[in-house]
Amino acid sequence: MPPLENLIIAGHSGVIGNGSAVAIIAGGLFLLFQGLIDFRIPLLGTLAAMVGLLVLPIPVYITDLGADWHWLAFRSHYLGWPTALTFVNYEVFASPLLFTLFYLATAPGLRPITRRGRAIFAIGLGLLSAVLQLYASVAMGPYIALLIIVLLTPTLDRWIRPRTLV
Repeated sequence: MPPLENLIIAGHSGVIGNGSAVAIIAGGLFLLFQGLIDFRIPLLGTLAAMVGLLVLPIPVYITDLGADWHWLAFRSHYLGWPTALTFVNYEVFASPLLFTLFYLATAPGLRPITRRGRAIFAIGLGLLSAVLQLYASVAMGPYIALLIIVLLTPTLDRWIRPRTLV
């Protein structure tokens, strides 16, 4: 695996918009500063994905008899917190998760209208991205998760209506 620093500062080749986590975060912070996006979706989505990646079971080692699956949060003594956090950082920085959360999920046509709806949307997107990254595809997991969660946006808008002042 490449050094983690290469994933952060574009030291490896990658698809456009996904080569450097620093560039993605800097662009997202600029959009936040301009008031064009809501902070809830990137923040809650990233935290939910990190928690999901820490909790979901992964194959620690594979033998002829099969894979030995362990829950990262309740792992055995030979895997420590540094290993778990390094794994989560690799999963976040090597995938298009940050790109999806900062640029695609914050589009006004895709996200819910209300703040609570956006929070539920972001948490669901983060958790589903973590599941799809671990068990389907690291490269396509966040995109597929966004596609699935966007289908729930009209339902969230219907269930969580904005309250009027009058």
